[in-house]
Order: sequence, then structure tokens, then C-alpha cells
Amino acid sequence: PDYQIAVGDRVHLRMWGAFNHEAVQVVDAQGNLFVPSLGPLRVQGVRNAELGERVEAHVKRTFRANVGVYATLEAAQPVKLYVTGFVRAPGLYPGLSSDSVLYYLDRAGGVDPDRGSYLEVSLLRGGQLRSKVNLYQFLLNGRIEPMQLQDGDTLVVGPRRHAVLVGGEVLNPYVFELEQPRVPARTIIELARPLPTATHLSIVRKSGNQRRSEYHPL
Repeated sequence: PDYQIAVGDRVHLRMWGAFNHEAVQVVDAQGNLFVPSLGPLRVQGVRNAELGERVEAHVKRTFRANVGVYATLEAAQPVKLYVTGFVRAPGLYPGLSSDSVLYYLDRAGGVDPDRGSYLEVSLLRGGQLRSKVNLYQFLLNGRIEPMQLQDGDTLVVGPRRHAVLVGGEVLNPYVFELEQPRVPARTIIELARPLPTATHLSIVRKSGNQRRSEYHPL
């Protein structure tokens, strides 16, 4: 419902009653639909949930009664996105403007787990930063910000930042990426999710040629 109609989208338009018409129309380069006997109607930027109301209001200006109106988005416009940075297969990939960022990352083979960042995925439009995606929010909590993509957009996966290796009595033994070089221990605990059997946290840290360890109760 929050998808905004864009140039190239296909809209199914149906009118019945005193005036009958049915067709699938493409939103033209000016962002308009051409309604027979009524002329162009600007729909670019209109939320999909409000498309029917916008078309109906336009029709009712001429046909005040005895005409039913139905309009719905049939298909979002096809687009091609560049996916680059630290992914397995950088390149230009086709899809739809309504497809998720995850779809294009998947087409590019996914984030390179040894070099790529799950915290720093940038969407560029015209060379300018449009949005950033934190994939940990999706991987751990199922949340991802919806984006409407345009032809020629670029997804860039940045280099992996700071990392901590977590093992032992946890649900998520993994190498976790961190935005900062120093974080509270509770941040790691939230990511790793200790098992009920876990009682202590052991931290092993290298400082130059020295190796230090700490031991803390949970």
C-alpha cells in the first residue's frame, strides 16, 4: 500500500456503467495515465493504496453518476541495479522497482562473509547516498526498511568493520561485526544469546604480542 506509483508502472483501469472501458496502461514519462474521454491524470508519486480514489475522483468530475471505477497497480516498472562492493558477484542485475534490497544482494551472490559488511549497505542514486541498510536488524529481528528502487540505482556493500569471535554456550556462535572498536559486553551478549547453561563470560584480547584474558560472571 505504501508503494508510490512511478513512471513505467502498469495500471489496470476498468470503468463500467454509462461508460465502459478496460485496459492496462503504462504510466507515461510525464507521470500520467490517459483516461479515455477525460484526458491525462497525474498519478506519479501517488500511494498505491490511494490510486483507486485518485482515479475515481478524476472520473467523477465528468461522469457524476452511473459510472463505476476500478484502478489497481498490475506491475511495478522493471529496473536494473548495479550491485558492487564486497559481494561475491558484482554486476548489473534486473528486477522490479518494488523488489527488496535483499533480492538484489541475493542476485549478486550475497555479502562476502570474510570481507563484506552486514552493517554498511548503501543505496546510491545519481551518485548521492539515498539510504543505508543494517542487515543485522533483518537477520536477528526480521526488520528491514522498505525502499522504492529506481533504474540505475547502485547498491554498495562496504568493507567489514570491527569483528569479535564468539563461541561456547551460545545460540549464535559467530564472528560478529561491530560499528565501533569498543562496545559494552551486553551488546555482544544480545547478539550471541547465551544458553541457560552459560554462567560466565571469558574475554581473550590481543594487545601487540601480549595475550590477555578476563573472566566475568554473567
